Amino acid sequence: MAATLALQTHPGSPDHGSMRTHARVVRAPQASDGARTRAYRAVAPIRRYDVERLGRLVLITLLICAALVIVVSRVAEPAPPMPESWASVTVSKAATLWALAQDHPIPGLSTAETVALIRESNALQSATIHEGQVLRVPAQLDTAVAIASR
Repeated sequence: MAATLALQTHPGSPDHGSMRTHARVVRAPQASDGARTRAYRAVAPIRRYDVERLGRLVLITLLICAALVIVVSRVAEPAPPMPESWASVTVSKAATLWALAQDHPIPGLSTAETVALIRESNALQSATIHEGQVLRVPAQLDTAVAIASR
């Protein structure tokens, strides 16, 4: 059983003159004497341009997916917790915003976030506060009253 393998590359292709050409088997019908014959046909090699093009396509697809993930995560981000009510407090001597935030916590916010909220609600330019100043702070709920009102 003899088979002939003829591989060709085209002039100007990157593989012209090298042995890096691919081939695939094409099944031919059986010959009249019962022997099978095989014919081989050259398959075009993958060119560098095709690989670079595929790489660019994959990169663009990944960038689009990353942008979508960022947009969806920003839209689905829950709003920060806000106090149910506010109270007015007169600043005592040597008081700080940090101490006020610790004395009037908001469930779900850190002390630093509560400080930022107090600054924002009082339109303070800095974290400096003065004795006698009246500030708006989150009201503390009396848990005993809240339980009794149920």
